[in-house]
Amino acid sequence: MPARAILRAAREGKAEYWVSRTVAELVLGTMIAPRWISNYLARTTVEGQMTSDPISPRRPDNLYTPVARYHRTHGSFGKQAKRRAVTVNADHARFGVIVAGTAATLGLGFMVGRAAQRFVTERTQRRVR
Repeated sequence: MPARAILRAAREGKAEYWVSRTVAELVLGTMIAPRWISNYLARTTVEGQMTSDPISPRRPDNLYTPVARYHRTHGSFGKQAKRRAVTVNADHARFGVIVAGTAATLGLGFMVGRAAQRFVTERTQRRVR
């Protein structure tokens, strides 16, 4: 999947793409609550990449020795990898976030305005009686 995104970026000339739902969630979460996302990743990232499967000490592709021969293109999580993922141009995604935020703000303002209008109307009617 990353190779397709790299090829797309090279062909289209865009500098940034969000590849997969997880990346979109991470970037949007960082925009909304950066400190919380940082703390969450600090707590969960390492454990999320660990398994209970033992690792052979003779394994040639570990952290401390370079791979001497052709190595696998899929690691121990290869079976869990997805063949396809949504790829979004980051500029379009950011624009979508701005539009959604603007719509949410306008909607909230409309609801607060309606509630305030009802409150004032009820209060005025009570004084008239």
